Amino acid sequence: MECSQIVRRQSNNCPICRTKVSTFIQIKDDQSRVVENKESIKNQLEELKEDKSEVKKKVENDHENSVEEEESEEEFEETKNAPRSENEPDLEA
Repeated sequence: MECSQIVRRQSNNCPICRTKVSTFIQIKDDQSRVVENKESIKNQLEELKEDKSEVKKKVENDHENSVEEEESEEEFEETKNAPRSENEPDLEA
């Protein structure tokens, strides 16, 4: 604003087009809003990182459970198809 006031005191004419200037518009640089937005973005990023971590843990747990289920099914199939001794009763009959 100081610069525009100096120009205005020197002359009421625009330095570029030389038309008469009656008022000046002041444009404020709202740094507080920029800081608020920056903090908000940081918070959102942290929340996304936490969500990503939770999803990653869930996927790892699901994978471990699926591997355990597959191993259990394989063991079951192996015992089901294993030859029986003469002393074991036939459960399928």
